[in-house]
Amino acid sequence: HRRAALAQRLGDSAEAEALYRELAILSPHHTEARRALAELALARGDTTTAALRFEEVLRLLPAGASSELSDLRHRLGAIYAETGELGSARYYLELVVAQDPTRTPALELLLQTYEKLDLHREAAEACGRLARLYLDPAHRAAALYRQGEILQTHMGDDAGALDAYLRSSDIDPGFVPSRLRLIDHFWAEGDVDVVADLAKDLAAVPLSPEADADLVARLAIATAGPRSTNPPRFAL
Repeated sequence: HRRAALAQRLGDSAEAEALYRELAILSPHHTEARRALAELALARGDTTTAALRFEEVLRLLPAGASSELSDLRHRLGAIYAETGELGSARYYLELVVAQDPTRTPALELLLQTYEKLDLHREAAEACGRLARLYLDPAHRAAALYRQGEILQTHMGDDAGALDAYLRSSDIDPGFVPSRLRLIDHFWAEGDVDVVADLAKDLAAVPLSPEADADLVARLAIATAGPRSTNPPRFAL
């Protein structure tokens, strides 16, 4: 093991790999040799071999090594997500977040995996969980907006989407995408007064009279209403 580690430190990857491979054969339960072989495989871009080696390490770890198990499953989930083996990525990442629901990076990667698998209900739930985990209001608002987009676009749940947009906007009134979705909704409902209120937080947002013509027109009409207290920021 020392010879292999020395060769690896000296940058002789081929020699290190040969020695670690020999060690793994002579000592079938040597987890460090297999872990080193996985790292060497990753370093040369061989994700398939790396995953196989990490799988071997995973099988050799004792059941009580919960933190190490979680870390290794996360790495496997990330490798499988990168290689497009989404079923395996989902399997490992779900194990990770079940063991540690606060592990944000694993949940973020699991969300991406759900979206690629068209598992919209699971993706929407993951967005909600992330919104509860994030501390920064902008990140929380973005997670809820993403949830709203999934609910509206992929699941036809307009009520659920509206609730997500409202919560997103309440958490961070300056998060523009949610405000725009709410303006679309309340304009379609004919509630011009609410549109005027929503327009307050868009006063500093640069809008193009050409590219955003419909939006500018709606805001101009809403803010020009008799009950509006907003200055004439939006002009037709």
